[in-house]
Amino acid sequence: MAADTTGQQPAAQPAAQAPPPAPVSRPAATPVARGPLVDEPWTPTLTGIVDPGMTRDQVIATWGEPELESAAGDRLYLFFRNGCEVTCGTFDVVFFVEGAVVDAIVRGPGHDYSGQSSSPPGREALPTLPTGGSMS
Repeated sequence: MAADTTGQQPAAQPAAQAPPPAPVSRPAATPVARGPLVDEPWTPTLTGIVDPGMTRDQVIATWGEPELESAAGDRLYLFFRNGCEVTCGTFDVVFFVEGAVVDAIVRGPGHDYSGQSSSPPGREALPTLPTGGSMS
């Protein structure tokens, strides 16, 4: 075999591909028995009135840290415990647009909203139809 006088390295051979790993066998999950959902007793640490136009920081200074915070575009939603999450069907929720409170759904003791809520306590739950249409 003649010596390579070009100074180039020989072409690398492609690496052999390893076979995919075998699936891992796991025991079937055991279902967890749960009792009926019930409201958990709750006492607010901070209470007060949320006003339209308040900022996020002002609301948190009034009611404390939320359980959950969610944002979409210029909208922000803060979710607070109220002690009737099961029977009421919701947390207390404060709605913001462009950084200012525009609505609140309030059920918890010590949580009040000075504006006109889109879902005041005692409001009957009814379907909301799309604008100009029907559900069919």
